[in-house]
Parts: sequence; C-alpha cells; structure tokens
Amino acid sequence: MTEHAGPRSLPDLASIGGGAAPLAEMYRALVEEIPAILYINGPEEHSPTLFVSPQTTDILGLPPEGWYDNTWSRHVHPEDRDAVQENYVRALRHGATDADEYRFVRPDGEIVWLHDTIRVIRDEHGDPALVQGIMFDITARKRNEELLARQAQSMERIAAIGQRFTELLLAGGDLQAILDALATIAGAPVAFDDAARQLVGFATAGLDSNALLTTWETHSRRVHAESAAAGCAWAPVRLRDEEWGRLHLLAEEDADEIDLLALDRAAAAIGVWLLSNRDRTALADRARGEFIADLRQGRRWSAQDAVARSRTLGGDLASPVLLGIAVELVADRAAAQGARDPGSERALTAVQDQLRRLAAEAGTTCMAAVVGSVCLAIVGLSSDARARSDAGRLAARLRSSVQEELQRSISVGVSRPGSAEALRRALTEAVDAAAHGARTLRAGGVYHSADLGLRHLLARLGDGPELGRFVEDELGPLLEHDATGKVPLLPTLRAYLDSGGQKATAARMLHLERRSLYYRLERIEALLEADLDDPSTRLRAQVALQSLDVLRQRNAAYTL
Repeated sequence: MTEHAGPRSLPDLASIGGGAAPLAEMYRALVEEIPAILYINGPEEHSPTLFVSPQTTDILGLPPEGWYDNTWSRHVHPEDRDAVQENYVRALRHGATDADEYRFVRPDGEIVWLHDTIRVIRDEHGDPALVQGIMFDITARKRNEELLARQAQSMERIAAIGQRFTELLLAGGDLQAILDALATIAGAPVAFDDAARQLVGFATAGLDSNALLTTWETHSRRVHAESAAAGCAWAPVRLRDEEWGRLHLLAEEDADEIDLLALDRAAAAIGVWLLSNRDRTALADRARGEFIADLRQGRRWSAQDAVARSRTLGGDLASPVLLGIAVELVADRAAAQGARDPGSERALTAVQDQLRRLAAEAGTTCMAAVVGSVCLAIVGLSSDARARSDAGRLAARLRSSVQEELQRSISVGVSRPGSAEALRRALTEAVDAAAHGARTLRAGGVYHSADLGLRHLLARLGDGPELGRFVEDELGPLLEHDATGKVPLLPTLRAYLDSGGQKATAARMLHLERRSLYYRLERIEALLEADLDDPSTRLRAQVALQSLDVLRQRNAAYTL
C-alpha cells in the first residue's frame, strides 16, 4: 500500500502542517490515549507512511517499526489483502472518506478484526496533501456477530430437524425412514435396539453393516456397561413412561449439540411411531416386516448383509436353499366388492404365527411377517431336490390349520427354490402365485410359481416398461373408455374370452341378454379396431388381460 520511510516523531509533524511544537505535544497526548491506531500517509498510492501511533504494539502485536518498513501489509489476511488495497486506491482516486473491515494476522497467529477509516486531506489548492487513517479493534464485535450467526443457523437447523421428523410421521414414514433421516442429518451410523438389547433396525451411513450386526450385542451390553461408550451417543425411546429400547448414534467423534438434538427428536419420533403401531403388532414383527419388504423391493441389502441381518431378527437365511411363501386371504363377496374386512389384519397375524409354528415343528427355518395385506415368509430348506415337496407340505398344513382354527380360506403362493442372492425374485414369485389364487381365481389353495406358466413369464416382464406398453397398445382405448364411461366394457371382454368365444356362455356369466352382449362386443371391436372372431385377436387380448392383472397386482404390492 505504501513505500518504506523512516520513523517520524510528532515534533516532525509540526512541519507537515506548519504548526508549533506545543500543538504537537497536545496531539501526542490525544493520540496515545485513544484505543485506536492513527496513521498518516503521503497522498499517493505508494507514498511513505509519515506517522503511526504506538498502539500498534498492543493491538496488532507489531511495533511501529514494523509498520514503517511495510511489514504490516504482509500481515493482512490473505483473503482480504486484495480488497483492502483496492479500497485504499479507490479512496485516493475519488478523494473520498472510506471505511473498510478486514482481518489482520498478528505475529503470534491470533486474528484481529480491524475497522479502518481513511480520509484524504487537501491543501489550499484542493490537491491531496495527506491521507489520515484510524483503525479500531472490532474483534469482540465480530466474534459476537459470528456467535449470533451460528446461533441463528443452529436455530434454523433445529427447526428444520423437528420439521423433518414431523413430516416423516405425517407421511406415514416407518422406523427405517426415521433411522435413515437421522443418519443423513448426523452423517453417522444409527442403530435402534429393543429392551432386550437385540438390534431392531439400523442405518449404516457407509459403515460395514456386517461388522455392526455381528458385534452389536457386545456393544450394547458390555461397552455401555463398562464405559461411557466412546463414539456412541444414545437416547432412550419411551412409550408412556416405559422404555422400549435405545437409539444409538455411532459417531467416530463426540456428537455435537445439533447431533444430540437430532438424536432426541428421532427417539421421540420412534416413540410416536411405536404408539401408532402398538396395537397392531409387536416391535420385532414390525422390524421383520420392514426387512422382508426391503428384500421384496430389492432395497438396501446385499446377500451377505441380509443373512447377517436375519440372525438379529430371529431368523437365519444361511440355509443352502431358500424359497418365498406368500399368504393372501381369499376375500368373501363383500370384501371382493371393496368392503373393508375388519378381521383381516388379525387373521394375517394369526397366519404368521401358525406358519412359524408349523415350520419349527418341521425343523425348517422360517422368517415370516405381515407386509400390508399379505403374510410373507422366507423358508430355509436343506435339499434342493425336495424343496418343492417340502414347501408344498408346509403350505398345505398351513392352509388346513387356518381353515380349521380361523375358518378363513387362504391362497398360498410358493416360489421356486433359490439362494440368498435371489430373494427378491423368490418373494415376487410367491406374491404373484398367491395373488393368482386369491384375486384371479378367488379360490383357496396352494399355488406354485413354477406352475403358473404364462403368468410367471408376464410377472417377470412386469419389472420393465415393455409389459405396460403392450397392455396400452392392445387395450388402451378400452381402458380409457372404462375410466370415463358409465358402463365398463372390460368385464365383458374378460367373460367373452374366458368362455372361449362362446357368446351364449358369456351372456350367462354376465347375466345379460344376448342383444346387450352383442352390442357391447361391437363397441369393444370398434374401440380396439379388431375382430374378436379372429383367434389371433382373442389370443392377444387374453394375454393383454393377464398382463393387466399382473401390473395391477404388482402396483398393489408396491403400495403395501
């Protein structure tokens, strides 16, 4: 900012302005009393410093000599240095008073904030004669501003955290959603165990889940008992003054205030979630249900992690042969027409319990849970050769037991055998097979996925867009008509095809007069621009209807 110059004394300043020595002494007394640094420079950008007050030593840790040799400019914070120089030059060019705030790094490394005001002094001709400046130490003010800014930011984060968990609960978020949210906020793994210190759910946030699963009970019992559990903050999850478990935040370093608050908010959210689900099922069953639902959707779990996780939930997916079993209640006439079945939830829970009991009696591992309107299970068997027969016997015993004890008809779907890597496929096949009996045939029974033929192929295609495009190409105009028209025509087409193209049989199935049936078939042909008397047209329509059933069942499963 300035060129080097030798130190100037206050008596020397008398010659600058033409004043007398007593005036300089008065000025010295004033300058040395105020808690600020005064300086005087020449009028040009690179003019030397003519005077600087001795407060530089106390405020900046730099004696006046360091100022005169221009050492001080090198102590301006690197991020502020260019802006300070630009502001100084601008003030000189415009002859204005200018104020700037910037950071100064003392020789001891401490950062000082300065408020620097400069004023250009002009001579009798109006030309710049001197530059006079005064610096105040505003470090305390800046620290207070930073503290207030951090507090405001913290308050905003606190409000956002509370809002996030509230919105999760209002949106029907489950335990896993709460754990994932906390792990994202804290950037650390999260775990929730029950009163027996068994792991119920977790979100890894990048941690090796297998390590967490295999060492959890040691951590929860011994580590917490022997020490303050360094690297782990936890909060109790309470429900009506009863502790149901603990929520753990597994941070590598001590959690900060925001993380601890998020932990408390998440624990409270889990308490609300428990309260809303307490009457429907036990906590462990909810955890199993979420785990199986994740497997069904292909979310989160590798085969290795799924096996480890299953052991913490009272099951073991390490068997050499695994297959899926799905149980769906066969609706009575009222339920089939859309009426709510108030006993279905209790019935499915009873089915779940009976399936576990029967599997245990048969010496078979079984993890079962109610997921939406279906009881889903993963069964472990020792032999691939006997998998179909063993699973069939288990399913038949379950159907007979439910019919006898609950007086309910069930459709049991059994997948093809596979391994832990194919669990998503197995559960999908089981759900499709159970739905085939419960919704398509509306008849109880045991349905093996391998026996579904075309429906099994269509179910496999349902994961991609091709099946939907095929249905739209074949049935699109008819579906649009039924969405807006008063009399749906899709049931007419279905009955006509199910009757093998026999119009008299179709009319009886629909309880219609033949003339009404003929009219509806003509409307269908016009909409589809097709001849229903053509066998190839009927074949395409039959496949399209089955494809539509698969897609609707798949969508219903996704909304479980």
